[in-house]
Amino acid sequence: MKERKFCFVKRVLSLFLAIALIAVPILAQQVESQPYLDGQRAAEQNVGTAIWFVAGLFLSVLGFAMGYLIAPNPPASLLIGKSVEYVMAFTDAYKSKGKSMQGKWALIGCAVNAALWGVLILAVGIWAAEEVDDYYYWYQN
Repeated sequence: MKERKFCFVKRVLSLFLAIALIAVPILAQQVESQPYLDGQRAAEQNVGTAIWFVAGLFLSVLGFAMGYLIAPNPPASLLIGKSVEYVMAFTDAYKSKGKSMQGKWALIGCAVNAALWGVLILAVGIWAAEEVDDYYYWYQN
């Protein structure tokens, strides 16, 4: 009878350990992801997009490159009283999301710049074609 009880306890303990080995990493990942989500949310609220649009618009490819190369720093007021692990995860997420947003808006500004140059070149081309037509019409007849 003691062997059966020991076997049952052994099975229950094994099942408990197997569940714990699966559940603990999942729970730990959820705990670690909270500062990452907080950092992304803070970056969405604090990173200025208009300045990067203007940088892409006026600096073109250089503004686009700067958007992805310059990492924004999170405000220190958001990190006061937090653990070192939280600060590291928050800062990593803030910089990653901030670079992504900066680069996206600089790319949009760069695309608008290219479109404006295209319209300008097209307008100058049409104007030049009309001038050439006028020249040949008035001076060749």
